[in-house]
Amino acid sequence: MKSTPKHILLFFFFLISLNFSSLTLLAHQATVENPKSKEYNLSICTVFKDEAPYLKEWIEYHRLVGVDHFYLYNNESTDHFREVLDPYIEEGIVTLIYWPEPFPGRLSKDAPFKFVHDTQVPGFEHAIRLSAPQTTWLATIDADEFMVPVKDEKMTDVLERHKQHACVLLTWHTYGTGGVKSLPDKTLLIEALNRTAAADDEFNTHGVKSIVKPEYFSSYHWPPHVCLVKDEATSVYVTKDEARLNHYFNRTEDHFLNKKIKCKEHTSNKKLSEGDIDCWRNLGNAVEDEERYIHRFVPKLRKRMGFDSADSQKSRKKILVNAFYAGNIFDPNPFSNRDECNTHFHLLKDQLAAEGFDMELVYSLENLESFDYLFVLEIPPAQIKFLDKYPKDKLTLFLWEPPSVLPENYEIKNHRYFSKVFTWKDDLIDNETYFKFYYPYLRPMIADPLSFQEKKLCTMIACNKYSSHSNELYTERQNVIRYFEDNHLEDFDLYGRWWDTALKTYKGEIPSKADCMKGYRFCFAYENIKNVPGYVTEKIFDCFHAGCVPIYFGAPNITDYIPKECFISKTDYESYDQLYDYLKQMKETEYQEYIHRIQDFLKSDKGQLYSRENYINTIVEKCL
Repeated sequence: MKSTPKHILLFFFFLISLNFSSLTLLAHQATVENPKSKEYNLSICTVFKDEAPYLKEWIEYHRLVGVDHFYLYNNESTDHFREVLDPYIEEGIVTLIYWPEPFPGRLSKDAPFKFVHDTQVPGFEHAIRLSAPQTTWLATIDADEFMVPVKDEKMTDVLERHKQHACVLLTWHTYGTGGVKSLPDKTLLIEALNRTAAADDEFNTHGVKSIVKPEYFSSYHWPPHVCLVKDEATSVYVTKDEARLNHYFNRTEDHFLNKKIKCKEHTSNKKLSEGDIDCWRNLGNAVEDEERYIHRFVPKLRKRMGFDSADSQKSRKKILVNAFYAGNIFDPNPFSNRDECNTHFHLLKDQLAAEGFDMELVYSLENLESFDYLFVLEIPPAQIKFLDKYPKDKLTLFLWEPPSVLPENYEIKNHRYFSKVFTWKDDLIDNETYFKFYYPYLRPMIADPLSFQEKKLCTMIACNKYSSHSNELYTERQNVIRYFEDNHLEDFDLYGRWWDTALKTYKGEIPSKADCMKGYRFCFAYENIKNVPGYVTEKIFDCFHAGCVPIYFGAPNITDYIPKECFISKTDYESYDQLYDYLKQMKETEYQEYIHRIQDFLKSDKGQLYSRENYINTIVEKCL
């Protein structure tokens, strides 16, 4: 590879007083390898240094979403980047440009962000000039950033909708390490890292990068993320519902400690303090990314990377999942995942895929092909006879529904086929065969709750069901409805399926519990059954999420798990008249105290027991 000639470096002293554009052009006499005179729709440019372990995934992903060409500016890398890039150079997909640190540069050696001013921005500007006759759009991004079309398969579809503009701006969606020390073999970065900054974090609201039509480029705004365009042209910010820029800021823990700290110090041109390092290390780890729009590209990307070849598949393990009653728990369709009822299953599947386990649904337990593990969700009475033929140490049972719904779940003889049984039922737990799991329905409270004055008094969202179990609570739900029908029609609304449409309080079915429930101060959160220790389900957490105070009836030991100050207990009142009087007379200050205590609980260690992350960790630790 050619290096920058010494006479050019010496000539910099003569040019030090010249303007920035002239200095930039001459300071970086580019060595262009295998340039192609070809028109591209969408291209990317980046300045990189020692990114060999990540370049192939980054390139192949962007080819999947419609990128035609890459202008890669090598900032004196010493790793095996040529081994990765040479095939792409030969195919005409990559234009590789040698882009060393300039000397003397336009800033003093101690100037803040000297690298950005003297190397990175000039590299981007050089690429803009170089690509102007070759590409319609040029994205100026880094090698840890991935453009994600949310509603489309291609970024070019997004750009087509905004072709009247000269610059499209994408907002960051910033990811942390998620505690991942290093990437397991044959694992994608984008499938392994799934914790992100909070929605209102400035890294998720203010960080942007540009996709520009090169001929309209004028200059860079500081920081150099926003391309300013010529007077006659316009720019547009696309919403994160249309497209976003996934920013894997720290990648893994090892990458952060061994490279990112040095890179950050070099970029900012200052030594980081211990406090700075802790701050950067924690960036992007606030919440689990539940949307994971980029994951729909994982299967194709894994094939492009050669991870799912016949040889690699031999090393992966198969987990069969029988969810006879729940149906297709992995279905991404919003209707199937209404109120995020199956999101924990989606996240579990993704997490296990990253760790080398493939989950596959089966609807019959007869004559199963070879597998490493079999997860059975609820006892399927008609099929349990088939379990005898499989090794017990490979079988795990998950008991979700209570005895009022599936009594066969709690016939102990049905458990003999399984080496492990996961249940919420406290009096079964022995941590040898029976293990505790918590309903994984913890979600933060909505960001836009209505005011006390805007909310109606109370509601109930439930289906009309029947059970002959002595402790069922379906009848008690009907008692609530009957009370309001007879006494306070104006203060109660009923929603859900299978109710008599002649009921005056019945308002029909709803697509989202939270969108409905947030319009009420209180919601009746009655479990399917009472007097069963540990049975704490999504019903109370749906209320918390909607910013609605629950009226709870169910688990006798509810306060072992959720503070009494976070809900109103039905059993504290002798009659519905007493309960109604309390609800009706509650002042705004008392009500807001409930809301604040709920918010505190959702962030507490006790609250985190009901998180999806805890659910996934429990299964990984106990089963695999």
